[in-house]
Amino acid sequence: METSMTAAQPLGETDYPQRSEEALAGLIGNGADLFVLAAMDDCVPCTLMRPIVRHLALRLSVALRLAEPATAPGFLECHAVERFPELLFFRNGNLLERRAGFHDFDDLNLFMRGVLGGSGEPAETAPDIAFRSLVDEAQAAVDAMMEPASAALAPFMAAAGAKLQALDARLGSVGEMTVDEANRLRRAEQVRIYAPFQDRIDALRHVQARAMRLYEEMTYQAVWACAASPSESTPTFVCSPDGSVCSFVAVVQGETAP
Repeated sequence: METSMTAAQPLGETDYPQRSEEALAGLIGNGADLFVLAAMDDCVPCTLMRPIVRHLALRLSVALRLAEPATAPGFLECHAVERFPELLFFRNGNLLERRAGFHDFDDLNLFMRGVLGGSGEPAETAPDIAFRSLVDEAQAAVDAMMEPASAALAPFMAAAGAKLQALDARLGSVGEMTVDEANRLRRAEQVRIYAPFQDRIDALRHVQARAMRLYEEMTYQAVWACAASPSESTPTFVCSPDGSVCSFVAVVQGETAP
C-alpha cells in the first residue's frame, strides 16, 4: 500500500528562516490568532521553553512562529523585544499579550489558554502527561551529560565569585567613577580571575552545547510523539534542513502517490 502526503494547515512553525521576516508580517496581517516565540540559538532558556510552546500550540490548534535576531530583526525591534525568550500573542493583527523570560509548562499552559479565551484551571490531558514525562527524560539526560564538567568547574567558580564580590566592594568605595569605567575595570579583572581555569569554562560550554542539541532532539521527538493522531489522517512533523522551522503534513493511508 502506497501513501501520499498532502499539505495540511500548519499548526507548528511555518515558512523557512530565509523568508521569516516577510512571512511573519504576512501571518500577522492575516489577522488570525498567532503566537510568536522570540528566541536565540545560543539561549539555554529558549531551548528549554521551545518544545513546551510547540506542544501547547499544537494542542490548542493555534499557529506558532519563531522569531530570531538572524531571521526577524525588524520584528524584534518593532516590538521592543529585549529579553529572550519572549512569547507574544497576536489577534486581528494586533499585539495583545506578551510574556518575557522562561516559564514552565503550567505557567505557559495557563497563559496560552487564557489569551485564547479559556477560563479556569486547564485540565491535564493524556498527551500532556506523556509529554511531561518525555521532557523529564530529556532533562535527566542533559543533567547527566553536564554533571562531570559542572562539578569540575564548581570550586573554581566559587573562589572566583568571592574575588569578584571583593572587587565590587572596592569599586563601590572608589570616589568619582562612571558606570562605564567601573564596568571596564570589572571586565578586565574578571578576565584575569578566570584565566587560570578558562579551559574548564570552555569545556563546560562545549558540553552544554552538545547537551542542548541532545535536548532539542529528544524534545522534538516528544512533540511529535504526543501530537500523533490515531485518525485516518495521521499528522507527520516535518522540519526544515536546520530543524529550526517545522510544520505538519497529513499522511493519508490508502491513496496512491502521484
